[in-house]
Amino acid sequence: MPELPEVETVRRGLEPAMLGARIQKVELRRADIRFPFPPRFAQRLTGRRIVALGRRAKYLLFGLDSGETLIAHLGMSGSFRIEAA
Repeated sequence: MPELPEVETVRRGLEPAMLGARIQKVELRRADIRFPFPPRFAQRLTGRRIVALGRRAKYLLFGLDSGETLIAHLGMSGSFRIEAA
């Protein structure tokens, strides 16, 4: 489980690549997570631009141009990957 400094390091590493980026596709792979995905989750994210990247405790906060915030947790791996198209 990542510690707070590690989460901040990941946030700082993601910021240059993700700030201003547009979400092109959303894949929901785990229907059995602790809480179900909200209605229209993928549709609400697709096409949105990331306007801010923050952190609250061990959660990454992606501020979207819709005014909504996507919350992500690094999970047990402690990593987040960005792949080139």
